[in-house]
Amino acid sequence: MKTKRVPDCATLSVHRLQPVDCNDSLIQSAVNGLFQAGDPHTTDSTTPSEFCSCVLHQAFEHTDISKAKGSSQIFGKQEDALLTINKEALKERIQPVNLLQDKSFLPEDPILLTEVKEMSCETEVLRCTLTRVPDTEELLKKIKIPLGFIFYPFQNSTSTLVTDQTLPQCLACHTYINPWVTFADHHSWKCSSCMKLNMSAPELLHTFQGSIQDSSTLTGMKHVAVDFPAHPDSVDKTPQTIKYLFVFDVSQNAIRTGYLKIICPILLETLNILSENSQAQIGFITFDSTVHFYDLESSHFRPLNLAKTDTKACGEEKLLVNLLEYKAIVGQFLEELPIFFEDTTDTLCALGPALLAAQKLLSPTGGRLSVFLSQRPNTGCGALHMPGRSCCKTAASGLQRPCVTSDFYKDLALECCLQQITVDLFLLSRQFSNLNSLYFLSRFTNGSLYYYPAFHSVRSQELCEKIQKEFHLYLSRSVGAEAVLRVSCTKGLIIENCLGNCVQQSPGVFCLPTVTPDTQFALQMSISKCLLTSSSLVFQSCLLYTSCKGERRVRVLTWCLPTAKTPSEVYAGAEVEAIVGILCYTAVDMSVKHSMANAKENLVNTVTGILSAYRLATSNQHANSLLIPRGLQHLPLYTLSLLKQLFYHTEPDQSCDERMFIMYSLKTLPLSSALKVLKPDLYRIDPFLSEDFVSPAENQLPFVRLHLSATSFCEQGVFFMNCGSVFYIWVGRLSKLSFLKNTSGASNVASFPLSKHSEVNSVASKVLFKFVESLRTGKSVFPVCYIIRSDRSSSSAFDHHLVEDRSESSLSYVEWLQLLYQKVYK
Repeated sequence: MKTKRVPDCATLSVHRLQPVDCNDSLIQSAVNGLFQAGDPHTTDSTTPSEFCSCVLHQAFEHTDISKAKGSSQIFGKQEDALLTINKEALKERIQPVNLLQDKSFLPEDPILLTEVKEMSCETEVLRCTLTRVPDTEELLKKIKIPLGFIFYPFQNSTSTLVTDQTLPQCLACHTYINPWVTFADHHSWKCSSCMKLNMSAPELLHTFQGSIQDSSTLTGMKHVAVDFPAHPDSVDKTPQTIKYLFVFDVSQNAIRTGYLKIICPILLETLNILSENSQAQIGFITFDSTVHFYDLESSHFRPLNLAKTDTKACGEEKLLVNLLEYKAIVGQFLEELPIFFEDTTDTLCALGPALLAAQKLLSPTGGRLSVFLSQRPNTGCGALHMPGRSCCKTAASGLQRPCVTSDFYKDLALECCLQQITVDLFLLSRQFSNLNSLYFLSRFTNGSLYYYPAFHSVRSQELCEKIQKEFHLYLSRSVGAEAVLRVSCTKGLIIENCLGNCVQQSPGVFCLPTVTPDTQFALQMSISKCLLTSSSLVFQSCLLYTSCKGERRVRVLTWCLPTAKTPSEVYAGAEVEAIVGILCYTAVDMSVKHSMANAKENLVNTVTGILSAYRLATSNQHANSLLIPRGLQHLPLYTLSLLKQLFYHTEPDQSCDERMFIMYSLKTLPLSSALKVLKPDLYRIDPFLSEDFVSPAENQLPFVRLHLSATSFCEQGVFFMNCGSVFYIWVGRLSKLSFLKNTSGASNVASFPLSKHSEVNSVASKVLFKFVESLRTGKSVFPVCYIIRSDRSSSSAFDHHLVEDRSESSLSYVEWLQLLYQKVYK
């Protein structure tokens, strides 16, 4: 039976879904309830702790170490039962989908066993590309799907237990005790990573009354996310004083932007938060053609101008002061700083000397270095010159990698990392600043990078609101200092590549000068030739850090996954969003290290390899079909969107700085936000916000998701697009006046606000405004909401999000599928 030809994108029908809520909870719970059948020893009301105790009780029944059955073996038994009971659900998950016909839009949650889902960290904290991991190297190579973990070691898990009880570690691999270790008796336990036997510390087996307690009551045996004080023996030095050093550009170009009038009041507001640690110190440096230091111990803090970076000349001890003790003086300084350089005519920018001076101040103990820059550094060490136009053009052999004109900032960043200094860069430049070279400052120190192109405190109100929100969150979020991350996993798994912003000290050990809840890691894994020895594997993230109160603590996150022996089991647990995340981070790294052409080729080869491997696994020889498991049906669309991202474009109006920032953002944004950049949510909103609008239930709006194609738009409608880091409201020229009046008070399309959405006193306006704000809640990046009118030429930044359409330099989704079909069946 022949399949129908794929219609052109212009004829695709709009696929409507069920109403979605403001927080996309439907997506997260799309298949919630799958695998609800449990172990005969448990009930529907069994809690994770009770289940863990049940597993441990069974493990304690076997005192013979050579025959002991650990929790992982018990999971294997339950897995068989669940597979039998839920075979219909599994069948749906791995059912082949013909991409040339089926274009469903709703992704599914990864399938996890009930006990694994309850006992592991949330998917917001840790995700794996394969929730059923192949048990052999051959099987992993056969399916062609990359194996990788994406996790947030400092993220606040809803199940994290903060305790004063120090957990025991495996003496061989240093893995902390967790719910999946095996006990031989009350005195020894078998590590879930290296399988070595460890003797339990005597103090952990006694209560304060001196009686023996059950090992299963230990904190580490009941919680997979635990935060506790570091053992004194594991701390090689006394926690250092937290230091905050702010470096401000005060050249003529910077003063004209007016950014100091925005930044200083926010910093002044958050001094109480920064001074929670009574030992915290603060200091300030400004620079134009010279470097200026400030003696904060006196009330006469006029800038001390020094052409060189010899901080000793003005007394280092006076440049960093105790914030709690000198809070009043620091506040007075911040009030006066915006007017210090109002009449400056200095146009030069000596960023390099300013950073060297800052490094000298922080090198003894480390700290947070916040740098504000308004133009390309053009004098002194670290001066960056304009590169040739080939930096932003297409070479004969394909797209080149970003051009780096100086290694000064890369070398400095590596030194800062070893000295526990994190560099956070805020770039407010209108012209080319060579971000290709500057971004290393944040890349190798686990810092943040913020970019506000053409910022002006008066003319760019959207960016003004954005920098206010993001800088306040930057100052107020929780931070861990002097951090060291160690990753351990069950024997048989090997860390192949780290895609995080850090310096790797040794295999599985990474240096992080500071860590925040947004700190993200991606690890590519491989399987050794030896077989995995159990029916499940354990992955553990262990973070040693200094808290904001100056205490050395450890945060442990543990994740358990079952292994698979057949391709069908692996495909049933493949998580498309985590796979896309790994592909995205790999593409960015390859673009920087090698070339963009190589990165694009690798993306195409990867998705082609997965489709070809699935075709062989299913023995599919049917013509006119491009099959993929239902759980992976969005992979080709995500890949096409990644290929269409702006950092692969070569338009003359696309700046190198913006291209580099997009690459950095895709690698550092939370996965949920990065996926929205690749595949935004598009809704039509005007039918539900008219004159007869009734306020819906809490967090529920009757919007439906639409295809990312121009065919989804009409001149009579109003559409909302959530792109993760930016929002758009597209207003058709024939939109109903009732909608315009109810949401913005506008009397016609021409008067609809172009700058940003303005709330008016109506139910529809308040609900729409609340909807937009709900999408911003919990975001580390503040998305600006832009209004686009159809009677004006829409911006290319909006058009490129319509990934299903064809452009001058890229294929449509239909053409992309046809290309993949040709490559699979060549």
